[in-house]
Amino acid sequence: MPASGVPPGGVDESTLHLYHGEPVSCQGSRVIGHLGGGRYAYTVGYSADSEDHAAAFDLEAPEVTVAPEEDLDVVESGETVVVRLPNHEEAPRPATFTVRRAESADRRLIPEQLPYRRFRPIRNTVPLFEPGVEAVRLETDRSTALRVLDYEDGGTMRFEYESEAFEAVSELVEE
Repeated sequence: MPASGVPPGGVDESTLHLYHGEPVSCQGSRVIGHLGGGRYAYTVGYSADSEDHAAAFDLEAPEVTVAPEEDLDVVESGETVVVRLPNHEEAPRPATFTVRRAESADRRLIPEQLPYRRFRPIRNTVPLFEPGVEAVRLETDRSTALRVLDYEDGGTMRFEYESEAFEAVSELVEE
């Protein structure tokens, strides 16, 4: 509970449900989905002396595979691949999210992050990089394109995904 503590000798129990695929909501429990095999940490929500407490655990599961959404429409192929989400057509504020190969990165992303809403534009671009593809431009709505960049028009981020560096730029489409 927020602002509560565990007295000396006390016990606090919580349940954590882990899923390889889409998580299923469980009342009164923490739920995490889209996990592959590997080592994870679970923070318990308590701290002492400004230090967080966590438990590390190993999870046996298949690797998480990341693929673009099924209703993604490939508009153009070649060195630059242009793809469109259905929300682009009727978006009050259409936008693009363009990813290019880069020399370096500021942060690393892992497959377990990409299924979540915040990373939707990355999930729908990065898996499309094949030999010869230098950029992937996603046509979508403002919320999808700018969310991962804190809603900054023209915002950029440099990231590494599966040992490859990328740079992403979001832009509102002027009509």
